[in-house]
Amino acid sequence: MYTEKLLKKSSFDQMWTPAKLKNGQPNKDGYGFGWFIGERHGHRLVSHDGAWQGFKSTIARYVNDELTVVVLANLAEAKPGDIAEHLAEMYLAKSSQEPVSPQ
Repeated sequence: MYTEKLLKKSSFDQMWTPAKLKNGQPNKDGYGFGWFIGERHGHRLVSHDGAWQGFKSTIARYVNDELTVVVLANLAEAKPGDIAEHLAEMYLAKSSQEPVSPQ
């Protein structure tokens, strides 16, 4: 999804832009074409989750960081969104650290 093999960049841009209401304002939920659009800790995030008969899932794409986290769960009480957020925070925190020079 970082190339134009599936869709053109203009299609991704449209999907990842909050849909506008009849009054021309973006919807307050930050929902685009099948994606929730927002940011988390200064990182651009597009995401979506779902559930069906005891199964839950989430996909969280940190577009500018080229990080995608997918969590699938077969437990109705699972919180895949929380798990995805925690995993992303670990990765993003690690990737932003400066390498330690030997002394």
